[in-house]
Amino acid sequence: MSEQEKFGDTDQEQQAQPQETQPIASEQENTEQVNPEQTSAPTAGTGEQETLPAGQPQAGQAQGNEQPQPPVNATPGVPQGVAGAMPPAAFGQSDGMGQPVDAVQAVERATKKRSAIVAIVVVIVAVIVATLLVLKPWGIKPADYKDAAQAVSQLQEQKTLVSDQLTKVYRKASTSDKAMNSQDTAGLKSAIEKFDKESAGLANLKALKDKDVNNQYQAYLQKSKAYSKYVEGLVESAPAFSKAASKCGNTPKYSSSAETDKYLKSVESFVDGCKTGLQESAKAPNKSIADYTSKAADTMSKLQDVLKQMTDMLGSINESNLDASISKMSDLQDQAQELEEDAPDFSEFTSKLKDEDDKASPDQALKDLRRVLNDKAK
Repeated sequence: MSEQEKFGDTDQEQQAQPQETQPIASEQENTEQVNPEQTSAPTAGTGEQETLPAGQPQAGQAQGNEQPQPPVNATPGVPQGVAGAMPPAAFGQSDGMGQPVDAVQAVERATKKRSAIVAIVVVIVAVIVATLLVLKPWGIKPADYKDAAQAVSQLQEQKTLVSDQLTKVYRKASTSDKAMNSQDTAGLKSAIEKFDKESAGLANLKALKDKDVNNQYQAYLQKSKAYSKYVEGLVESAPAFSKAASKCGNTPKYSSSAETDKYLKSVESFVDGCKTGLQESAKAPNKSIADYTSKAADTMSKLQDVLKQMTDMLGSINESNLDASISKMSDLQDQAQELEEDAPDFSEFTSKLKDEDDKASPDQALKDLRRVLNDKAK
């Protein structure tokens, strides 16, 4: 067999065998010196080195016009003799068996991992959303409507307290012999302030987020504000009204004909004081009170004129004008009686006050609100 054929066989065996790392320069210093005129080549099947004649091409070297081929154990891009100094994979990590992992594969694996995590998060979010839509923790529950209905019932009790205080104040204003002061109306003021606060507080209840409930609440709120204004007007009107009542309540008593002149003077003083008190009360904020006391003051003013004529006549009566004086006195008495009949009726006044109170009262609006809440709570 020729040396060329032996070289070819040897080259094929080297390619079939596993690649071995070329020894580094420091290790080559301990090997035997190679004759520059000779080159060793492995003998097929033995692994022993065979000396080749000088000038004979070595394995991996180009023959004739052939292009030079890198040794089988050379790493592309790495100088020959230092193969193995670079990591097994140029772009990726080792797969644990010395084989490089392609960078694209690494990216694909990381992308798949991230996709799996995203998918899990999306599922969790979907579950949370579905749970919220089913349970609706922000939604209005029957218990919320019941709580609101209970609050309305308590508000109704407070409104009743306001009415009771109002009745108490005006009962005293109509019957007392002295004018009222701020302490007499303190209870009523406190009651109406608490009523206003509780009315506004209903807006904070969860049930008020319901459109139907809120519409009914707005109707009630408008009514309650009007009622509060009505009560406040009565509170402001009470002192002046009580003063007029006290002035007009203590009528002088007639004792005997011998004290007629004295009695008439006391009556004149009484009428004057009553008229003054009524005129002050006629400026009251409450319209019913203002109208009543204004008419009563006008009546007192006319009665005062009649009384003055009577007093003047009594001072000028004598035997010559006795008959004419008695006739005139009778006419004045008739005028006084007519004035009394034309005077505003107190019972009619209190009836108007009651009608005004009923019109301003938010009771029906409260009932409607409570009815809506009870229906929603079922």
